[in-house]
Amino acid sequence: MLGQHFNSTLENSQLVPVRVYLNQGLTGPDPTFTDITTTAGMPGLPTKAPHVEFQDFDNDGWLDILTTASAGNGTLPAIFRNTGTTSPAFETPPGIGDPQYWVTGPTADYDRNGTLDIMLIEWFPSLPSILLSNGTQGGNWLDVEACTAEGSGIGTRVDVYEAGGLGNTGSLIGSREITATQGYTAGVESRVRFGLDTRATVDVRVSRHGQVVNSSGISANQAVTIGC
Repeated sequence: MLGQHFNSTLENSQLVPVRVYLNQGLTGPDPTFTDITTTAGMPGLPTKAPHVEFQDFDNDGWLDILTTASAGNGTLPAIFRNTGTTSPAFETPPGIGDPQYWVTGPTADYDRNGTLDIMLIEWFPSLPSILLSNGTQGGNWLDVEACTAEGSGIGTRVDVYEAGGLGNTGSLIGSREITATQGYTAGVESRVRFGLDTRATVDVRVSRHGQVVNSSGISANQAVTIGC
């Protein structure tokens, strides 16, 4: 997924979409990607979108697309909700068209209520940055941190499976890597969030530097640390 920071969107009224590429696997040693921007329903935007990231804002198990272009007539970030199909498709939020954008938008569950919130950062000191609390009624969730000799767990891969399906590709719910940043210059917590929809328990695999830790029967709606 690629955002854009073209001045042409503002100066020449050009519409530029956030581009989405589907990973088709390896061709020899190299990954192959297919541009699905149009078929996924991503519209041209009249403003910049420097920060983009995948997050599940309603905890339904499908990753949505956060951009720092604006929706809501310039009052909200443009979040494209995943429609939940095996061929990726996203719903366009209302109120696209205002030139407002934010330079970055780090996400975290700031109020620890089980949904991801957004901090929208303004570039100009004269304008306020905005903290948005997510009040979406959604599904169950799980936050995972990794306990390692290095401490933070950055670089650790976390795979979450249906309960009883640990290691089975067909039971995989999601896979994420613990990182220090997301999108454009946004620092994040050293944990990963998984939306679980109605699932009450799941199995978790944590992998780092060839070391694997498996945990079964993890209850939803909590933050867990694995690997200690």
